[in-house]
Amino acid sequence: MLKAIQHRILSGLFKIIRQLEEKERSRRLERDRVSTLIFFHGFDSASAHRALVVGTTLRGRGYRVNFAGTGPFADLVRQAEFPLHDLATPIQDLGVVLDFGTNEVDYDSLIDQSVEAERALIDRLKPDFAIVDFRPTLRLAAALEEVDVVWIKSAYTMPEYADPIHSPEFVCTWEDILESTSHRGWTDGATFREMYLLCDIPAVHPLRPEMPANYFFVGPLLGGLDIEKQGDVEREGVY
Repeated sequence: MLKAIQHRILSGLFKIIRQLEEKERSRRLERDRVSTLIFFHGFDSASAHRALVVGTTLRGRGYRVNFAGTGPFADLVRQAEFPLHDLATPIQDLGVVLDFGTNEVDYDSLIDQSVEAERALIDRLKPDFAIVDFRPTLRLAAALEEVDVVWIKSAYTMPEYADPIHSPEFVCTWEDILESTSHRGWTDGATFREMYLLCDIPAVHPLRPEMPANYFFVGPLLGGLDIEKQGDVEREGVY
C-alpha cells in the first residue's frame, strides 16, 4: 500500500517536472523568435561591457541578439561570438561637446549621419526592440522606425535622481544638440516605447519616490569584469 502511494506521488512529480520542462522549452522557442539589436559605445569599455552583460544574459535565455558599434572595445563583442554590425558614426565620442553653438550646421550634419546609419541598420535587421548604451540619437531613429528602446543608464544621470549632478555651464551634451533639432518634428506622433535599466544599487544611488514604472534597477553590471584592469586609463570609462 505504501509503495503504491509512493509510486503515485513519484509519478505525479515526474509529470509535473515534464510539464515544467515542456513549458520552458516552449518559452525558449518563443524567445528564439524575438530579436534585439544592442547599440554600444565601442570607444568606452564601461559601455561595451554593460551592453555585453545584458546581451549575454538575453542570449542565455534564448533570445536572438545582434550588436551594433565600432571601436577598440568592439573586440569584446567579437570574442563573445555575437553577430556584430559596424556603425562608425561621428557621435562615437564621450558625449560631451564644448562651445556648442559655434558650428550648429556641422552638428546638425553629424546628427543626420548618425540617424541615417541607425535607421538603415534597424530597417535591414528589423529587430523587435533595441537596447542602447550611450547613443542618444537612437531616440530619433526609434521614433522614425517605430521600434521600442531599452536604455542602459546610470541612476545619477536621470532627472529623478535624488541629488542630480549638474554639469558646468560650458559643457553641452548630445541631448542639448538633439533639443536644438526639435523643430524638425522627427519625434512628432512617435509610437515607440521606452524602458530604462539603471546599472546602480538603489541604496547607493537612490531615485526620488516618484520613480517611473518603466525604470528598473539591475545592479552595476560587473559580471565577468576584471576589476584589476580598470585603472585610471584614458578613455577606459568608469562605472
